Amino acid sequence: QVQDGRAMIVGSLYVPEGKGPFNAVLILGDSGPQDRKGNPPGDTLFWNHHQDWSRAFQKAGVAALSPDDPGTGYSVSGNESESLSDAVLHARAVIVWARTQPALAGGKIGVLGHGEGSLVALQLAVNGDADFAVLVGAHGMGIGDLFLAQSEYERKRQGVPKDVREGKLAEGRGLQRLWLDTKIDLWKAP
Repeated sequence: QVQDGRAMIVGSLYVPEGKGPFNAVLILGDSGPQDRKGNPPGDTLFWNHHQDWSRAFQKAGVAALSPDDPGTGYSVSGNESESLSDAVLHARAVIVWARTQPALAGGKIGVLGHGEGSLVALQLAVNGDADFAVLVGAHGMGIGDLFLAQSEYERKRQGVPKDVREGKLAEGRGLQRLWLDTKIDLWKAP
């Protein structure tokens, strides 16, 4: 378990057989809460893809870290709603912890990000927190444009008139500039 000041993150560490230090991959899922196996809470269909990926890495001689998202499994959220900035901070705390583990100390530690997790993986790699990033189902646009496009799509789907959508889009761009100006420092390596 790892405490990052905002949440307590709990997960599984898959260590290969043999003598380390081993390279490692932190597995981060798509949007929405998921446990360390990759399953949303209360779902009756179990995907277990994070567990499958972790075991495949372990079998290939690479350690894998698979945490429960805050508020799922045994992880405890410090916020009522988790933001992308929170996800970056949580993942960074897990990487910092991993670098202190004897089996991993001295090895490279990267991030496999799936969907929304790919945004976190890229940020950690750009900051130098992670040694590499592997992207699965990554978004084809920047995060700001992605959020605006998702909001526009949802409003259009709900039948919101075009003039109202355009006003909300302009408002979203203004809020985005404000958010990036105030939150981006949280994403930078300490």
